[in-house]
Amino acid sequence: MAGIEQLLHDSLVARARDVEPTPRLWEEIDARIVRRRRWRATGFAVAGAGVAAAAVLLGPGLFATSTPQVPEIMPADPAPAEDPADDDGERDAREDDAPDGQEAQQTDDPRSRPDVDDVALLDEPLPEPVALLERDRLLLLDGSAEPSEVAGLPAGEVSRFAELAARPGSDPGELTVVARTTADSSSQLWWLRVVDGEVVGDWEAFDPAHAAGVTASGDPWVSGPVWSPDGESIAYATSVGGEVTLHTVGWDDGPGTGDPATDNAAFALAELSGAVRPRLDAWVDTGDGSSEVWLHSELAAGYLAVPFERQADGALARPGGGAAQLRSLAVDEPVLALAPGRVTPTDRIRWSVHHEADGPVVVDDAEREPIVSALPVLTLDDEPHTRPWIASVGSGVAVGSSEGPAWFRGEPTLIVRLPGEPIDLEVLR
Repeated sequence: MAGIEQLLHDSLVARARDVEPTPRLWEEIDARIVRRRRWRATGFAVAGAGVAAAAVLLGPGLFATSTPQVPEIMPADPAPAEDPADDDGERDAREDDAPDGQEAQQTDDPRSRPDVDDVALLDEPLPEPVALLERDRLLLLDGSAEPSEVAGLPAGEVSRFAELAARPGSDPGELTVVARTTADSSSQLWWLRVVDGEVVGDWEAFDPAHAAGVTASGDPWVSGPVWSPDGESIAYATSVGGEVTLHTVGWDDGPGTGDPATDNAAFALAELSGAVRPRLDAWVDTGDGSSEVWLHSELAAGYLAVPFERQADGALARPGGGAAQLRSLAVDEPVLALAPGRVTPTDRIRWSVHHEADGPVVVDDAEREPIVSALPVLTLDDEPHTRPWIASVGSGVAVGSSEGPAWFRGEPTLIVRLPGEPIDLEVLR
């Protein structure tokens, strides 16, 4: 192999090793292969038509003394069959209505909003097992399109579930969940352990210091819970008089550790002072023992990333003063919910939900050009418990709110309705 050829070979091999074969990358490669095949076939067809036309126009002059047998390159189309609908002036759209040299394009458009009645119900298992929370029960969806009931509401003065968080490392065989309930305009945190589909004990309430929770006026406001990436703490946010606080609770086979370093803590978030209904979205691993808590305000177009570190004694701290970062999103519209994805670095957003002028959209920001898909509907109102949610499931995304239907978007133009009436969803992983 010549020197320049060897250099080129080595360069291409090195570049190929740096490419991560993500599902989205394979989809893009397949799409480009299809497009190239289409153009290649189109080019042959056009070339053939050109040769045929040249033979007709130039043949009599160039070959006046002979009439050679010219092979048929593109046979003539048969006479079109009579369309009965033509008599009524009605004609269906056909592929041959596309411009010459192009195939008819698929009409499906991610921006085209599906009608609720036209969206099919989920009829096959989701890519990953999930826990579904309805207003009055906890469900498990694993290996089937039909969820199974795990537990109902806790006993006592509880009106409905509000939010759900599954401990990292949970699976259908053994999971630990924390849920928030509301009753008489107040909130309460509960936890439950499930082994092989059977509840161990019953729902147990904890952190009574903040049981006052949400009032009808939304002050104080409660959002959460979410788990830390290492499963050693949970967090929830409150807003009282416009002052936002992040509360953490240590975990050791249950809430509370008995160690002042790792037990309960509170962090004032001055960066969100005055925020309208601050939402606690996720707690993500950023590597090297560091993590970030993501929050947003309902009227903001971006989100706030608050850094945390786990100290040697297990305590949580904001490193070096822990200045939070205000970050923008791919769509410059108020964000309703956001989540990381599994095929992108965990320190960035992949999925977000926004409400545009004509309705809700979900944005996939995994690639250089974000994909915006319209959702059929997302029920929103001014009640304090109304909360849009989003969760990355496999390479797709589940979206819903604490009222109304929920959806799974597997591809930009493929949306199905989730079973039941889930007000929250947690992937078990």
